[in-house]
Amino acid sequence: MPWKNQAQVEEELKQISDKTRLQKFYNLREIINQSIFPQDYEANPAYARYLVKSEHAQEILDSNSEIEDEFSASDVVLGLMDFFYFNDLLIDINTSDIDEVIRLFSEEIRSNKVKLPHRFGRELYDKFNDNFNNDRTEFLEYDDVVKLLDSTEQGIYQVGNLVTGPFGIIESLEVRYLPPSLKLPLWHCSDTGCTALHSVQLNVTASMNIQAYNSIAEAGKELFGHDSEWEGPYSYLHRGEKWAGGRPYTDLCVLISDTILGIERSNLLKQAISSDQGAFLRNILRTYGKKKAAEGSVDDVVKKLSSAEQLQLLFLLTDDSLIKLIDDCVQRRIIKIPANELRVVRTGATSLYSLDRFCELSMYGVKSDSRDPLVSFSAAIWEGYNKAGLLDDLAWRCSKHEGSATPGMVMAYLRDHSPQEAVQTLILPSRVVLNYLSEKFIMHLIASESDTDLTNRLLWKVGFDVTRYEADYISFINRLQSFNDTLLSINEIKSEADREAIRSAGVNLFVSLEHILEEFISYNVWMLSSDHFLNTHFNFNNKDAVKSVSDIIGSSKDSGSFTAHWDDKGGNTLGTLLVYLSATSNWIESLITKSKEDIKRAPEDLPHYTSDDERIFAFAHTELWADATQSELKRLYEHFDKAVKLFLTSALAEIRNGLDHKRTDLTFPDMNAMLACCARLKDAFNIIDAFRFLPKTYWLNSKQVDVYGRIQSEAFDYQKKAIRLFGPSEMSGLPSIKFGKPALVPFGNLLGIPNSEIVFGIQEVSPYSEYWNGYPRRRFIPAKEAEGVTEEVEVVESIDNEE
Repeated sequence: MPWKNQAQVEEELKQISDKTRLQKFYNLREIINQSIFPQDYEANPAYARYLVKSEHAQEILDSNSEIEDEFSASDVVLGLMDFFYFNDLLIDINTSDIDEVIRLFSEEIRSNKVKLPHRFGRELYDKFNDNFNNDRTEFLEYDDVVKLLDSTEQGIYQVGNLVTGPFGIIESLEVRYLPPSLKLPLWHCSDTGCTALHSVQLNVTASMNIQAYNSIAEAGKELFGHDSEWEGPYSYLHRGEKWAGGRPYTDLCVLISDTILGIERSNLLKQAISSDQGAFLRNILRTYGKKKAAEGSVDDVVKKLSSAEQLQLLFLLTDDSLIKLIDDCVQRRIIKIPANELRVVRTGATSLYSLDRFCELSMYGVKSDSRDPLVSFSAAIWEGYNKAGLLDDLAWRCSKHEGSATPGMVMAYLRDHSPQEAVQTLILPSRVVLNYLSEKFIMHLIASESDTDLTNRLLWKVGFDVTRYEADYISFINRLQSFNDTLLSINEIKSEADREAIRSAGVNLFVSLEHILEEFISYNVWMLSSDHFLNTHFNFNNKDAVKSVSDIIGSSKDSGSFTAHWDDKGGNTLGTLLVYLSATSNWIESLITKSKEDIKRAPEDLPHYTSDDERIFAFAHTELWADATQSELKRLYEHFDKAVKLFLTSALAEIRNGLDHKRTDLTFPDMNAMLACCARLKDAFNIIDAFRFLPKTYWLNSKQVDVYGRIQSEAFDYQKKAIRLFGPSEMSGLPSIKFGKPALVPFGNLLGIPNSEIVFGIQEVSPYSEYWNGYPRRRFIPAKEAEGVTEEVEVVESIDNEE
């Protein structure tokens, strides 16, 4: 049997009539090949009945008669199935019973006789770093592999339509390629300048079936030389003629595994069982040994399933079903995704083709990346009008042109109009076109949804990075304006009705104000006191920021007869906030002359690029204030203190207390005092907003690079106020603002070097962020010493994993 190159293998595959059957064999082979067998594993004798050797396999076995003498028939055929192909197939797929083989191997997975490590999420990552602290990071020997996987669930993977997991092997309604692997992403190195996720090879035992596999490989090589180039073409078998331009949502199931966690995953499965997929999922539970779990209410069903079992069931659904279910959960706030949160896969996913497209999840639902969203958008609009026979309407809406539209007309329109305008002008007026786009981009329509929200969701689904802002600051501005307008409209308080109108407007204002003041204090304390390079990784987390106040300013502060206690969980009252405003201002003032010696960064915490001759490492200390120039720190204090004084002299506490329902008309706040308070609040807010003392979100809108490499970026805040950032920077270690990612830009240019403004990402408080909190972890590898010489430990091959 002659050796075949990849092209010859591809041609051979075209001649096979029953590719579906071949796919099933190969899909199972991929699972067997990456499974972990125990040392005393004995292959079920039934494998020899259901797997039939091909003539090519027999030729190899005849060349070394010791193989069939040394190993059982079941170990031999399992070894042949594992190898699958030398120069031709090693298993006769026409006479073998693949369904029975799948059933046998499924039972071995379900009973944990055979193990598949679950590479997604962080369970094995944490277990490896907690329990294996030696210098071995390239691989784990079998005994350590057993320890690593002890008490862990079966890995959930999918090859073609075969899904592995705690239920064994189940056939999915969708085909995917998320194969198991014995090379797991388990650690991050100690180099503080490296963000790559490094892999560890799991070494397997030499069970009899694997020994048979090795003997078959040696015999085949002795007889024929190297095996043919079949791996690539066979990996594509499950695709058939689909996804020639790349598979969308290629890592959808990994996205669910990495980002929809705990109660959110339970809620997603509840929605699935409550949908038209419910009968299918309940039947799966009955078929695979969970008859009791399949009965009862949806809540009862989900409650009886582990997180891994829930995940395997979700893998069984089609991409369309999963996307619609996730989007529905997000829109109904069953899965609550904050405006600034973008959920992405953290552990990497397999991609067969460079044009395959990956997923992201936000408050607008799931989207698949687009190679060029503008081109996709233009093409989709044209297709929608063309299929509906409405090209005359398209011509009129694009350019008030009589007659039929011509190719390129939509792109010409998009050259002069924003995508938002295109939705309003070209899509929303036509229900047929809107329905076409919603189906194409898997987006269900919501009857009560505003045009603005619909526009944003549609553009997100197409692949655009749609800006998302929290409503907190606009709410405060509106409530302050409403309170001021109420006072001016009443002019003179004459009745209880007047007082009630003022109270009603004032209550909402002071609720917003407490939130604003807490953020004003906590954001700046966190920003100035944290080690952003090593600890926060330049990601703002409101929960950590609130806690930093008691750590830095103190858990309590005396103010005359009143002792204020800071609540680390947030929701601090106005009286406490006013005390801490003054204390924070005093603390910032003290930093201007404070010694920096005791917070210098330790040499082992410096990244590899500190030796760069052209750039200065920006973060030589473990608290940001110490890396700021004295002049910028002083300027920050002056503006911060000016705002604090406006808050403190606005009689906030007196007016808040005076609005209490129990107050008489004699103790109700004076009209002029309330108007003056409004004026001071407005001035103070304008200062903290303008000087970026609040964690307000910026989104990059444009970026220009000239022929000399000079960069100018423009980003907008919630009021569409622009900030301009320039580059490149002469400082290393600075993150930059990026398209599609919300950013915070703190006060001024603290580092004092042109083009060196600090940029923070945002880590919202959610089940997703809580799960990944503290990730990545730094792993210190002890140096190897031999004869007094210290040797650097080699860094293993890594998976690209941009954080």
